[in-house]
Amino acid sequence: MAHGRAEYDVIVGFETQAGTRQALIEAGARNVGQILPPELMDLPELYRGMRGVVNIKLENGAITYGLRPDSANIFNERIISFSGVPVGE
Repeated sequence: MAHGRAEYDVIVGFETQAGTRQALIEAGARNVGQILPPELMDLPELYRGMRGVVNIKLENGAITYGLRPDSANIFNERIISFSGVPVGE
């Protein structure tokens, strides 16, 4: 469910190659007016139609990396493995 509270049956964890976070940041842009940690405040501002950037934002106190249609490969190509962990068990 986008932009709302959702319950999940499984949480997926990813193991990625070294440097993945930096690659996401290098392709990053931030929402207009978004306050991020100082090391991320120099990111360009995100505007409509930017398909090749990673939307870096702060949600519930955590930095998140929103993949867009032309930036998902930055993350996907660096996945080594993944696993699911059932929630509530």
